[in-house]
Formats: sequence, structure tokens, C-alpha cells
Amino acid sequence: MLLGNFEYLRAQAPHGSFVRKLLDRFEEHGSALDVDTYLPLTESEWGDGLRHVLSAPFTLPHNGAGTFTESTFYPAFLNDLIGAKESITIVSPFKTWGGTGRWVNLLRLVLARGVRVCIVTLPPEDQNGNGIVDRLHELDVTVVLRENTHEKIAIVDGNILWHGSLNILSHNRAHESMLRIEDPTAVQQFLMNFRADVT
Repeated sequence: MLLGNFEYLRAQAPHGSFVRKLLDRFEEHGSALDVDTYLPLTESEWGDGLRHVLSAPFTLPHNGAGTFTESTFYPAFLNDLIGAKESITIVSPFKTWGGTGRWVNLLRLVLARGVRVCIVTLPPEDQNGNGIVDRLHELDVTVVLRENTHEKIAIVDGNILWHGSLNILSHNRAHESMLRIEDPTAVQQFLMNFRADVT
């Protein structure tokens, strides 16, 4: 028996690694168990669990705005995603299995709550990229493939704007900066400049 999050493990394990081969073998010869049968949790319990597993408790500044590095961005952005009520838009030109996989469980959680999720990214250049797009579609994420996209942005509930240099679906080790603005007027102004209905 193998108990684990296959999606997360596959997203983190390098291609051709022992872990990938082990997952392939179990998926080919084993039988999947329904996690809801053996671990029945409510939506709020899943959300509370993700808060404890994925990051330390985080409190935003009083005015909700600020600048963030690659290390401080993740807990702040996670906090915004968990609190989303209507929509999440992520503009990330580049995507990797590891970078995208870190958000899969959280996206599944908010989608189950009825939150709309849209991802704008470059068209895939290889089969690996096609697989990521297919996986996002399986989650019922709207994926917009756009040539020449280079912006790194996220919008939450039409009210919170993240903008900077960090590719949310592919970031690994590089030093980056992100600006968070909590202002629906700024979001609308940005969308007008972005020339797209992506929310």
C-alpha cells in the first residue's frame, strides 16, 4: 500500500526519478482508494489543514498593501487565495510541474467553493507544458493561452492586485519582488491596460 498525494509527488519529483517510476507502477498495477471514504473532512477542515501545512500564520499589514520578496510572497498570497470568495486570476507566462503543483490542492479547494479560477499563460512549447494545461483543465480551471504574455500578475475577487517579477506557476529559486495593492479601482485600471477580460 502507498499512501500519499500522487499529484504533489509527481509535480515535485524529477523526470525519470525513482519516485516517478514508483508512482507509475502503483498507478498501473494498483487500485486507487477514495480519500473521502477513509478521510472524511469538511471543506473548512481541509482549508484549516492547508493553512497549517503550507505556511505559518500570516497577517497582512493594516492597509493591505506592501512589497514582498520571493520568501514573503508565498504566505501572503496563500492567505489571499484561501480567503477568495468569487474569482482568482493568475497571469504566469511560464509553468512547470513543480511550480504549478504547489497550488493544485488549494485550487481544488477554492473551486469546490464555487470560486472561478482563470490562468493566463504562454502556449505550451513542449509535451510537458501540454500536460500541465490538461491537468488544469481537469480541475475546471479556465486556461487562456496568450502569445507574448510576459506579465506576472494575480487578481483576487477583483479587489486585490499582485504585480511584479515572480512567475507564480514556475518560480523556483530566483530572487523576485511582488507588489500587493488592495484596491478595486487599481484592478480595473490594470485590466483596461491589459486589454483582456480575464476575471
